[in-house]
Amino acid sequence: MNSEISLTRQQKESIFLLQIGTFLEYFDLMLYVHMVILLNELFFPPTDPQTAALLAALAFCSTYVLRPFGALIFGYIGDNYGRKPTVIITTALMAICCLIMSILPTYAEIGIR
Repeated sequence: MNSEISLTRQQKESIFLLQIGTFLEYFDLMLYVHMVILLNELFFPPTDPQTAALLAALAFCSTYVLRPFGALIFGYIGDNYGRKPTVIITTALMAICCLIMSILPTYAEIGIR
């Protein structure tokens, strides 16, 4: 018995948006992991290497600490307003965060010594 299930246009659109959101999320995390040495020099105060590594690890781990809070907020939105608005909001927020990270001034540029 071979039965094929066809997806509606809305379902395909939702899957596409979810793929974009997941790509942006993991792209941000992997970009940070691969560029942590350069980012330490640009965005953290000049200190010893162990402190810089600790600051970088804390910044990376903050995504996992804050994830349950996002799940609570967006779970509520998803339950009350539907999946599509939730996917659109989270994808837009990730895109905005990517844009902000690309134009963020460095530690030296903001003038803190």
